[in-house]
Amino acid sequence: MDTIPNRQTTPKHVLISVVGLSPQVITETLYYYWHLASPPVPITEVFALTTLHGKQALEDTLLGDDGKLKSLCSDYNLPPIHFDLANIQLLTGADGQPLDDISSVIDNEALADQLFAFVRRLATSADICLHASIAGGRKTMGLYIGLALQFYGRPGDTLSHVLVNPELENREFFYPPPNGADVVLSDGRTIPADEIRLELAEIPLLLLGEQIPFLKDHTDAGYTELIEIAQREYNALQAISPIVVNTFSRCLEIGEVTITFTPLELGLYLFFAQRHLEGEGNERYSISRSEIQARLLTDALRDIIPQIPARDFRLEGLKGWESDPIARFSQTRSNINRKIKDALDESQATHYQIQSWDPLSNQNDIHYGLALSKNRIHLRLH
Repeated sequence: MDTIPNRQTTPKHVLISVVGLSPQVITETLYYYWHLASPPVPITEVFALTTLHGKQALEDTLLGDDGKLKSLCSDYNLPPIHFDLANIQLLTGADGQPLDDISSVIDNEALADQLFAFVRRLATSADICLHASIAGGRKTMGLYIGLALQFYGRPGDTLSHVLVNPELENREFFYPPPNGADVVLSDGRTIPADEIRLELAEIPLLLLGEQIPFLKDHTDAGYTELIEIAQREYNALQAISPIVVNTFSRCLEIGEVTITFTPLELGLYLFFAQRHLEGEGNERYSISRSEIQARLLTDALRDIIPQIPARDFRLEGLKGWESDPIARFSQTRSNINRKIKDALDESQATHYQIQSWDPLSNQNDIHYGLALSKNRIHLRLH
């Protein structure tokens, strides 16, 4: 099932950071998002994934009334940012014991599974926008959190790495002082305010979850298994034949297979094909159950069906849609999907059927659409 953020409401922005012995990557990243980004990214909660030593460093420096996180909020007049012990995810080894460090292949595998599971869990919340930082921790921690976001991230989620002056990469600097003050280090060095460089490198992501919705169904799969699943799905997608929605012959052409539809069925399939092609990028352009209930689909079909040559009472067939559009849509969709299933192997048929997904765990927000890549959809219109 594909999870798509609900951008019709204001999302909650959450920072996920892998942390080693440099907890300041969290405050530096928050400083950038709140103070330097244009427009600001209003992060209101932080999660840290770390080892035993990293957890201690976070407790010693960021948490509490005298912690650097509260100081950051006070110095720059930020709203409270939620981060407490419950938001620190302590990573464990293959034996289930908390890790002091990541020093073996088997611990790396356990780490990958935990990071993937953590990102997967947060990504199921459509009203959360995720911002993952790879600036802290071991290199493999950053690699796996990036891969996890690539697998499960949605449009609007980001991956980044915060960068500061080399001389400020130490345990004393957490963010630029307010009011343009210089940074004075314990060794007596002074870094003038105008020489402080704090930047955020955003790393582009290929969102596989958008292309391989099948991944969302494997909620218990570990990293290695997910890679195998993704590879199989990718290989299968490459083997998918393009489709032609042909209004001349009132059929759907899939490779050498021709599936004949009624005018209403073809009109409904054409509606979804056109909506999908109109979407930006690879985003699936769909219609929700509540929109169907509001007769938006019925109105669209009234415009589409007369374009299909046939000797029948096409518009008369839409009368029932006025009184019960959900039932009529469900019946027509079922007929379409059954005909596709009867004409193709079951493993192939699902790629062409009108699918449904539930991004908000609410029956009225079930979405319907096609999962085919746009370059696999062609229209031959009368």
